[in-house]
Amino acid sequence: MNAIDSWLHKPGVAGSSPAAATTCHAPAEEYHGWGETSCSDLKLLAKSPLEYYWRKVARVQQKQENTAALDYGTLLHTWGELGEEEFWRLVVTPPADLCTAAGAMGAKAKAWLADQSPESIPVSPADLAKLRPQTEALLRNKEVVRLIDETVDRELNVRSRWEGHAVRSRIDALTNAGGFDWKTTSDRYPLLEWARSAIKWGYHLQSAFYTEILTHIGYPRERIRFVVTSTAWPYENVVCQLPDALCQAGHRECLRLLEELEARREWDFWDRYGSTGTVELPVPSYLMKGL
Repeated sequence: MNAIDSWLHKPGVAGSSPAAATTCHAPAEEYHGWGETSCSDLKLLAKSPLEYYWRKVARVQQKQENTAALDYGTLLHTWGELGEEEFWRLVVTPPADLCTAAGAMGAKAKAWLADQSPESIPVSPADLAKLRPQTEALLRNKEVVRLIDETVDRELNVRSRWEGHAVRSRIDALTNAGGFDWKTTSDRYPLLEWARSAIKWGYHLQSAFYTEILTHIGYPRERIRFVVTSTAWPYENVVCQLPDALCQAGHRECLRLLEELEARREWDFWDRYGSTGTVELPVPSYLMKGL
C-alpha cells in the first residue's frame, strides 16, 4: 500500500460510491449551474460562510467581474485545450493604434473585434507579448509535452458522491495515469515560490478533491499534476504534484467542509463560527511585537 492508498478511499469501499459517478462534456456554463458541491464551493465556504450564502444560496452577487489575471489564465487554458496549432489559428489581435498605450483593448479595439469571426480568440497586444514566449517555454518542457501528447480527455465533468455528499468536478485534462491542471502564476520562479501560492489559493484542497473524484470513475490513486507556468519573464514553468502530507491535509479539510456545509444548510446558519455576540478580536502575535 502506498502513501496515496492510505488516505484515499478505494473504489468499492463504502463512502466513495464509484458506481454512482457519471461523466459528460457539458459546457462550463451548464456545469456551474449544477447543484452538487465543487471544490471551489468548499474554498468559498472556508473563506466566508456569509459570502457562500449570498452567492450560492440567495443567488445575490453571484457573478463577479473577471480580473485581468483571470482573463489571461483563461487564454492559457484555451491554449492547452485547443493545442498550439489550432489556438494560434483562431487568435486575432486588434491593431496597435486601436488599443491603449499599455496594449489593452479599449472601445475602439472591441468595435474592431465585433467584425471578426465569432470563433476567433481575441488577444490584446499586451497579452500577446507574454503569451507567445510563455507558451514557447511550455513547449520546451519535455514533461509538459509528454502530458499534452498523452492527453486522452479534456474538460471532463464528473458528478459523484463522496462520503454521501453530492459533489462535482471539472477536470482540465486527463491522461491514462490521472488528471492534470493548468495554473498561471505571477511567481517568477514557480519551483521555488509557488508553494506559498498553492496553500494560499487552496490548491491542496483541489488536489485531494480531484484525485478522490477520479477514483470514482476508475482512475488510479495518483495525485493530480499541476502545470504551473509563470506570467513573468523568463516564463519558467514546472510540472509538479503537491506533497503527500499536504494532500492528506487537503483530504481531511475537504471532508470537514462538506460536513460543515451540510450542517449549515440544515440549520440555515451562515455566520462565521466564533463571531456571534461580543468577541475578543484575534490579533496575531507578530502584530503585537514592539508594543
